[in-house]
Amino acid sequence: LFLFYFLLIRILEHYQFKAQFAALIATLFILVNMPILRTLMYVQVNLHVINFIFLGILLYKDRPFLSALAMALAVHMKASPALLILAFLLEFNWKWLTYFAINILLVTTFTVALYGLNPYFDFINNFLLLNAPRSLSLHDNSFDSVIGITLSYINASPFIVRILVYLAKGTTALAALILSFKARTFFPEKEIGAKIFNSIVPLFLAMTLFSPLIWEHHGIFLTLPFILLIKKLESPAEWVLFAAAYLFIFLIPTFDYFPWSYERLAGM
Repeated sequence: LFLFYFLLIRILEHYQFKAQFAALIATLFILVNMPILRTLMYVQVNLHVINFIFLGILLYKDRPFLSALAMALAVHMKASPALLILAFLLEFNWKWLTYFAINILLVTTFTVALYGLNPYFDFINNFLLLNAPRSLSLHDNSFDSVIGITLSYINASPFIVRILVYLAKGTTALAALILSFKARTFFPEKEIGAKIFNSIVPLFLAMTLFSPLIWEHHGIFLTLPFILLIKKLESPAEWVLFAAAYLFIFLIPTFDYFPWSYERLAGM
């Protein structure tokens, strides 16, 4: 948690926040934060994963091998950050991509040497179970849960539910890809790593929304996109929308009450 705090300050400075303002924002962000509280309560790996992702971004320019290692560890701990590698592909840095492939092999070899292939078989089994019809929760803010429970009130067939879920996820992925290719928001295009630093922001959102489960602790992966929005807010209406979305994702405690407990998806 302490590492997350200091890395958050550093990455905000990397995105041209002034040092004092970055420290203030990071402090306020961590003081009251439902995803962080739930991550600690459930003993989840989210803090490790986001720390590795932040290191992957911060080390990219000067320490490409360590950057690739950090991203490989993030992907190995939780599969969803693999979507962020698209940002690195846009830079066409074949040296970094080679380092990433080597590090994935090294981490996998180390895991297999200690535990055999069972962890990977467990992952495949869990992935298949998550994408199969299952009991749904009112505080799982995934498209699977929101569409599934909503349509259950009219007894819609599972086939229709799956089509709508895949349509929602496909639209989200397509929108994120388009935004990634067009991203010029924070760094000029000619700067080293600009494509990564710009395009990775919408990919954080896609990485979260694409998951078959979105519990309250997954909101920690939206840290960077949400805080960076502060730099771009101009009108009072934008500030109100930002405050509402921030309230929904980071401040409201967990509860089960249809449809209000799906406010986190609305915030995303």
